[in-house]
Amino acid sequence: RAATWRTSLVGTRQAMLVERDGRTGHAGNFAKLSLGASSKTPGSILPVTITGLDGDTLIADSAA
Repeated sequence: RAATWRTSLVGTRQAMLVERDGRTGHAGNFAKLSLGASSKTPGSILPVTITGLDGDTLIADSAA
């Protein structure tokens, strides 16, 4: 069920809270996210588009 839920998020827009490493974070629904491109400022919240999956982590694009 969790895999189905993550798959359903692909293509959606989410707000991402960026973690300390600047490349990972979480959406408001607590889904794990990873930026596929450049890192961002830790602690920032940015709009992203979910573009794919990598295991239990959703791939996010802040440029889309």
